[in-house]
Amino acid sequence: MFTLAQLQQLGAVAPCIAGGSINSPNCTLQFAPPNQVSMGNLRDFDLKLAWTYKIEAYSHIIAFQPSVGFFNLFNMANFDLPPNALTGGLTGTAGSINGTTPATRITNRVGAGTGVFNLGAPRAMEFGLSINF
Repeated sequence: MFTLAQLQQLGAVAPCIAGGSINSPNCTLQFAPPNQVSMGNLRDFDLKLAWTYKIEAYSHIIAFQPSVGFFNLFNMANFDLPPNALTGGLTGTAGSINGTTPATRITNRVGAGTGVFNLGAPRAMEFGLSINF
């Protein structure tokens, strides 16, 4: 159907990797440098403790429920959450999938946000009180 030269003209041949099993003078891709990091996993451990006190007043029961919540209790570092994910471009620069080493990874670490709704953020605490009547 097609010759190799025709497929290459159409761009229908996967690019080769220099130093790989097939070497040609037109190789444009390079192997990733050593010590690269991959996309990070979300590591999080949340814990909420609550207890209830009941009081009867005028034939009604009022329940007070104080609570304390810990988010990312063990303070695990998280990386690559939106919008700070590694870029898919093979540029070899920090923040790309073939240019990010553990030393340069701080560029996409999840930082502290506002409140307790920032997934994967450093440790946070929340105190609460619920009153049911």
